[in-house]
Formats: sequence, C-alpha cells, structure tokens
Amino acid sequence: MITICGSIKNKEFILKFSEKLQEIGVKCFIPDMRIPKEEVDPCLEREFIYNHFAFIDKSNGILVLNPENRIGTSVLVEIGYCRGQKKPVYFLKATGISEIDCLADKISPTYEEIKKLFLKFN
Repeated sequence: MITICGSIKNKEFILKFSEKLQEIGVKCFIPDMRIPKEEVDPCLEREFIYNHFAFIDKSNGILVLNPENRIGTSVLVEIGYCRGQKKPVYFLKATGISEIDCLADKISPTYEEIKKLFLKFN
C-alpha cells in the first residue's frame, strides 16, 4: 500500500497516475481533492493533513507526484511525517533543491519499480 502525495493543482494527473498504479496491482491512498483549493480554509487544510497522516500510518511509504518538479509546503510536511515514521519516500521528479531531493529514497521511479517496491506489501 502506498500513499500518494501532491498538490491539488495536479488533481487530474494524480488521479490518472493512481489509476495506472491500481491497474498494475498497487493499492494506493490518494489525497482528498473534492473541494477546490480556493474553497479550503486553514482549518479544513489542517484536517486534510491529519487525514493524510492517517493514510501514511497505514501505508508502506509515499510517492510524491510532482510533475512540475515542485513540492509545496503541505507535501513537505507529509514527507517529514513519513520520514519520521521511517518509511520510504519516492519523488516522481527531482525538485532541483538538494535539501528537498535528499529526502527521497528514489527519484523518478518507473511503474514497474513502484510495483516491485509496493506489491510485496499489499
């Protein structure tokens, strides 16, 4: 089981990527993206983060889907939480910021690599 982390700005990409993972047999939790970002107040944002922490607790690691090579504050918090749980972190793409990229166990994993890493835990 893997938890997907990413910005709501990349909602369509995240949904399509997670569908592909599920097609190859990798179970994944995805962020709650039903509410448009502009309608999310700070209290609701905090609730989303806590819910995502619960997903991380139940999973074997996270996959950060950052197709534009960026990672926002909330995702960075989730990476730190995952690291604190001693679970692996994978980035779809490098950010170009060494202080952030060093937090990833692997950058640019393929579907097959993800499958090998996480199917054994399903």
